[in-house]
Amino acid sequence: MFYSILAIYCFVLVGFFAKKWFQEQVQERSFVVLSVYFFQPILAFWGLSTRPLNSELLLVPLYFFAGIGICFAVSFAVATLFFKDTQERSILTAGAIIGNTGNLGIPLGIAIFGEASVVYTSLMTLCNVFLLQSVGVLLYSRGSYSLRASLSNMIKLPVIWVGLIALGLNLSGVRIEENIFRALEMGAHTALTFQLLTFGMFLNQVKLRSLNIKLLAHTTFLKFLVLPTLLFPFLLWLELSPLLTGALILQLTVPMAVNNINFASLYYCRPVDVTSMVLTTSVLYIGYLGGMVWAFKVFGILD
Repeated sequence: MFYSILAIYCFVLVGFFAKKWFQEQVQERSFVVLSVYFFQPILAFWGLSTRPLNSELLLVPLYFFAGIGICFAVSFAVATLFFKDTQERSILTAGAIIGNTGNLGIPLGIAIFGEASVVYTSLMTLCNVFLLQSVGVLLYSRGSYSLRASLSNMIKLPVIWVGLIALGLNLSGVRIEENIFRALEMGAHTALTFQLLTFGMFLNQVKLRSLNIKLLAHTTFLKFLVLPTLLFPFLLWLELSPLLTGALILQLTVPMAVNNINFASLYYCRPVDVTSMVLTTSVLYIGYLGGMVWAFKVFGILD
């Protein structure tokens, strides 16, 4: 499990050193635009076409969004109480609800629960994509734009419309031709790679003396202590299967998603601060994961 995650984050190092060595020749914003407007729509279309959806699987997003609702309510309250700056409020709220469900959640689910978890973690990742492209866009653009302009930014993003088309085709029983599906898969993997490369590029700009300590402290406290304490009892109370319960807890508590950086950059909402928060939560998660596995065993979620 450790080596598989380490291999994934080699792409972060590529982005980091590309920016360090070539400076202005490598423009991270260009990568963001290509990812958001071209490759992420392909990722959404491919993900919603990998397996036929049925009524049982369609209940998974309801549980996932219920957990997200708890995270949003708590993080929004904390942001409003402790921060006056609109951008800082947006970053704190978005950071608590938009996790790295794809790059970390899916492989970790396989490592902890086996391949049976893939159908759940993949579906939650798709939900997370829509969450990012709607609420995430609204939050990050709200830091620099009016409410009306923020809503306009959200509607303009192609991934929402492409995802709805793919969902409609899936529910209608339409299957994608094999060669086309392989091409879509290539684009989907490119989207994931672009996210990691962009993370590395922004990471190169993070300076320890410029860290927003207050924002960083509140985000990590929320992400790894307050929210898990609330989510564990709620998901256990639902009395779902141990596999689904474990997958939900895992996906709701993963570190901040690299995509947070994309939209912070796209809408000029302190991308360097967001990058430092993504880095910090990702590093802390290594030790946090051991405690989570222990909790899974204590509560009978993992044998």
